[in-house]
Amino acid sequence: MDLKTRKLELLEPAYRQAGASPTARTVHALSHLMVVLAICSSGYGMAQHELLYADWYDSAQVAKKAGAYDRAVGFYRQAFARRTPLAEHALDAARVCWLAHDTVRTQGYMDQALVLGWSGDEVPKDSVLYAYWAHASSIGSKRLWERYKAMLMPELKAELEAMFRADQDIRMQLDWDKANSPDSLVRRSVWITVEAQDARHYARVVEIIKEHGVPSVHQVGLTGNKMIFFAFIHAGGTELITPWVVKLHASVEKGESPATWYAYVIDRVMVHTTKVTMFGTTGYLDRSDGTTYFTSVLPETVDIVREEAGLPRMGRNSW
Repeated sequence: MDLKTRKLELLEPAYRQAGASPTARTVHALSHLMVVLAICSSGYGMAQHELLYADWYDSAQVAKKAGAYDRAVGFYRQAFARRTPLAEHALDAARVCWLAHDTVRTQGYMDQALVLGWSGDEVPKDSVLYAYWAHASSIGSKRLWERYKAMLMPELKAELEAMFRADQDIRMQLDWDKANSPDSLVRRSVWITVEAQDARHYARVVEIIKEHGVPSVHQVGLTGNKMIFFAFIHAGGTELITPWVVKLHASVEKGESPATWYAYVIDRVMVHTTKVTMFGTTGYLDRSDGTTYFTSVLPETVDIVREEAGLPRMGRNSW
């Protein structure tokens, strides 16, 4: 199969205990990140003349909308040759390959989406993918899904998904005029409930990591795994985040978690300690000087760095 993508082995559940002295390992993880960024920076002179993942992906979307499915497949292949796709992008490519009557690549991209954490139980019956899922050629994908399905921790998955819904719902219901008020008492009246929930979520996630390690996408699904990272993103003080950076980093390195949400965690730590970000994912309003700090430490290469983390280019909120 002509797919230039990073090969990921089937993941097995891992049970790891939280370390008692994380400082040195945290520094090591951040140092490793800086090495990666240095490589990206040094190669920028060449890379800036190349099309990024986002360019190829956007071209695929244009071709798909025009019904030029074979052409769209070619663009997906170019995008995925640059980096491992997001699970939803692999699914999108599988849909287009099926419409292009390319069953071999349909299975390849469907399998890749499963490796990246997508659930084979989430194929809508009215979708293009259901036609593939109901076809005899999907037998390999179904067998792969059954192997991953056996790794699920259903109760923990449901708990984390409920926590994520609560995390998002409380923020969507915020009165943002009051939340951003210059009056500290008004701000506090809004944020106190949010911070109390965030504290509960953080405490529970720490318990989970101590017991199970960082749950992988195959144990708790993509949303459940995302909640693990969001508990740290919304934890507040960096002293609550840094002891766990190494474990989060290790989960990403082993392919058990997407890099995207780890990038948000790193930016949250950096912007509060250095007033710059790495990936440009989050800002920080310093009320002592009235300045919102957001700028990436490598502004000229930030899109390349974001690409490696599975993030869209700067200025875009989504793919």
